[in-house]
Amino acid sequence: MIVLIFAVAVATQPRSAVAFAQDRLGSLTTVDPASTSVIALIVAVVAFVVLLAEVWPRWHRHVFEARIDGGIVEYSSGVVADAIRHALATEDGSRECQVEIGGSGSRVQARVQMRLDPGADPQIVGSRLAGLVRDRIKSLGLTPNGLRLVIESPTESYEAAIRPASNAA
Repeated sequence: MIVLIFAVAVATQPRSAVAFAQDRLGSLTTVDPASTSVIALIVAVVAFVVLLAEVWPRWHRHVFEARIDGGIVEYSSGVVADAIRHALATEDGSRECQVEIGGSGSRVQARVQMRLDPGADPQIVGSRLAGLVRDRIKSLGLTPNGLRLVIESPTESYEAAIRPASNAA
């Protein structure tokens, strides 16, 4: 991050950056500010790419590792998602569950999108199903590292489809 900040400073104000560096590092009188700007731009691009690689969410990790006695079990993200879907399919209160899995190592991030059954209480269903998802991840020997539960109304898609037509009239 410091390299990125320094590279941006050199690229935007090369003369003052060189003067600052001369005070700190000694004589840099042979360095041309124009070439310093090009080098700083290259360093800034490389630092930015490294920064993105470090902070980019890892939603497309394909293998999770669970430690067992004497070894390691590897689960693909599809197996973890199917296990969560299977657990949710037997529960009342929700339907049409979609599961996305991310994370790395043994830490699992889950995003579950579901449609609420008509007449079901969203708070009760959400709390119960969030606990069920966490328990299912733990039962695989993995660690829940984040859970996002998206609950949609049973009539939400129908209302969204007719709302623009009613506003036009």
